[in-house]
Amino acid sequence: MPYQATTPDGRLALTPTPVRVPPIISLAPNVRKATGGHGGWKVDAPQSITGLRNQMEAAKPGTVMDCRGLLFHYRGEQLTIHDNVTEILGGVFVIEPTSTARAGILPRDRRNPLRFAGSTFCLLGTTAQHMEALVYAYACLAEVVFEGCVFAGEPKDIARAMSGNPGDFNAPAGRSRCLSVKSSNAVQSGGVIIDRCSFMASDERGQPTGGAGIPAIDVAGTLPSNQRAWYQAHKTPVPVTMPAGKVTMTNSTVQGGYYGLALASAPAFRVEGNSFTGNMRGISAQDSCSGGLITRNLITEFKSSGIHTAYGSSEIDAIGNMLSSTVAEGQGALQAYCGTRDIAFIDNVVALAAGTSAQAHVYVGNDAQSTEVRGNLLNGPCRDASVSVDQSWSKANGVEPGYSKRYTPDEPLGVSTDLLGTEVIGNRSTGLLTLRATASTGRLTLLTDTMPAVLNGQAREISGLTVI
Repeated sequence: MPYQATTPDGRLALTPTPVRVPPIISLAPNVRKATGGHGGWKVDAPQSITGLRNQMEAAKPGTVMDCRGLLFHYRGEQLTIHDNVTEILGGVFVIEPTSTARAGILPRDRRNPLRFAGSTFCLLGTTAQHMEALVYAYACLAEVVFEGCVFAGEPKDIARAMSGNPGDFNAPAGRSRCLSVKSSNAVQSGGVIIDRCSFMASDERGQPTGGAGIPAIDVAGTLPSNQRAWYQAHKTPVPVTMPAGKVTMTNSTVQGGYYGLALASAPAFRVEGNSFTGNMRGISAQDSCSGGLITRNLITEFKSSGIHTAYGSSEIDAIGNMLSSTVAEGQGALQAYCGTRDIAFIDNVVALAAGTSAQAHVYVGNDAQSTEVRGNLLNGPCRDASVSVDQSWSKANGVEPGYSKRYTPDEPLGVSTDLLGTEVIGNRSTGLLTLRATASTGRLTLLTDTMPAVLNGQAREISGLTVI
């Protein structure tokens, strides 16, 4: 329709209505919309991911790959993400290993950072088809970032599967790490940032104790040998060939896995505000980890321990965490042993239900030097005491190590040295707060409040500095 307008000399005139041109919606120059894949959930039509890989390789450096609204289901294949791609938006990646090929997403040997935002990774398969990890970042110089991602199994509700809500998915039937980030002998990984993510792994609490299970999240440097074998042979902290990169994990949930989070040779890590449930051990920092903070995490239904440090790890603060379990039967909810140095358990709450049989709320064992146990609230049953300090892993003069109360005697791990600097100060319990200390392979020094204790099998009250 025409509309009325004013000409330059002031006269009125009728002018045709301009034609409205629909706006052209385009992605930013560095964003490339992925093609291929399914627009909905399908598990009966596996496809090759060659097309997606080709799109990544053809992209310009710094490309953001937009996979939102697409599902890529591939069987027996591995997707290597080209270094030109620096960010992946959304996308559901259904990964199905076979007996002859381990599927997975492999950011490898990258120099540029890589960010996943709102992506979902699903494992299909059986326990016989174990794979390294749904996402396996190996020898990447730059950091890998995961924000709002989901790692899970098949969906509970197919209609909602593409939404990426973690509550819409089951734990996977197969066994796999959800995420693995590792350094190589020659390359220190740039590290990993995990924020607002959900990880669902298989329940590994039925696996044999001693680290035989599969962690949900695995971040590791490179070691010269197995940490347990090294300590057995040398009785010294485990040397590190190449440390892991910096680790930051916040506001995320982890269900299942032998370890919820397994850190090895990781310096300067921060694990804050997360929820771990249904693990053998919730958070583990072993193999010469250093300078870490574990704070304000909720760790529930662990079978062996909630926070575990061992094999030369040092300067780690576990502060203000909440730990509870109705199935605990291992050593300590909080524990340090085998050459640890300067581990602090401060202001944590431990609540173990009736019927559990943990060795202690806090367990300090075998060459754990300068361990601070301060201001914790420790409740529930345990086999030994609220706090158990145990320098007796080798048989000496016919004395069985306290470690064998739950596990088989472990003589090779024992050391003949003094255990120094254990502080047990300001802890509380709604019941009787007790301490048990055993020293058969060297002197053991304690700095405590006034409290009842059992020292080398003899009941007595201790206060201040005690040497046994």
